[in-house]
Amino acid sequence: MFDKLRKAISKTSKKISTSLSHILSKENSIDKIRAELEDVLLSADLGAKFTSELINKIKISSTKEEIIDLLRAGIDAKMQKAYFSENINEIKSKTPYIIMLVGVNGTGKTTTAAKIANYYKKQGFSVRLVAADAFRAAASEQIEYWAEKIGVNITSGKDVADAAAVAYTGVLDAQIYKDDIVIIDTAGRIHVRDDLMMELDKISRVIKKLDASAPHEILLVMDATIGQASASQAKAFIEKIHPTAIVMTKMDGTSKGGALVSVVDEFNLPVKFVGIGESIDDIELFNSKSFAESLLDIS
Repeated sequence: MFDKLRKAISKTSKKISTSLSHILSKENSIDKIRAELEDVLLSADLGAKFTSELINKIKISSTKEEIIDLLRAGIDAKMQKAYFSENINEIKSKTPYIIMLVGVNGTGKTTTAAKIANYYKKQGFSVRLVAADAFRAAASEQIEYWAEKIGVNITSGKDVADAAAVAYTGVLDAQIYKDDIVIIDTAGRIHVRDDLMMELDKISRVIKKLDASAPHEILLVMDATIGQASASQAKAFIEKIHPTAIVMTKMDGTSKGGALVSVVDEFNLPVKFVGIGESIDDIELFNSKSFAESLLDIS
């Protein structure tokens, strides 16, 4: 899996490593090195605050190897705060364990829902996908296709305008058929539209009628390719929906993979999964050390 992550964020890693190698190979003053390194890290969307913290740790006597180790250690330490502790016993004790996916349009929520369903199915859980995207015409067909392909149960929202009603039915189906995990795919929301955000809150409230502790997880699905713009999206969802963790998708399609660092730095939300490709298996639990080493894959 480490090799898949390394490959997935190779665009970001190559961008950083090429620039760093060039900077550190020259005989420059420490101030010049710091300034150029700052530009490199900012261009990878690590965020101004965190980049400044890293740069300020570089000393006049620091060697190339020490600087690279310092950057890796700094990113690893920061991202360790994003560690998501998955408790399998908790999942088993709350059957059905209900996971709700939220996010703006285009982040890949439906595909991510299928990937997460596949991930848990391979661990031996019975899984139900719920197509609660009542806005996008193709959403139900898409998730039905994935449910059949990976062999999990499905509650479809086809021709049903009320997403909360679909979610309710999906959880009820899971209770009746003894599914272990329910994964609810919701429609993409424009994060500045309060009315649309309130519909997500309605889904959560309706689910609680069947299980007062649900949803047990609310995963905020974010698109790595938009870089720093993800921070403003995250802020709106955190304030209004209160997600429990982040899923960062499309890590393989951007040179701005550092955006995950800046989002964690700003909001202190854990990262549960990262999407590392287009295949149904291309998702993995987040690991801070692997991420730091892959991001700074420099010899």
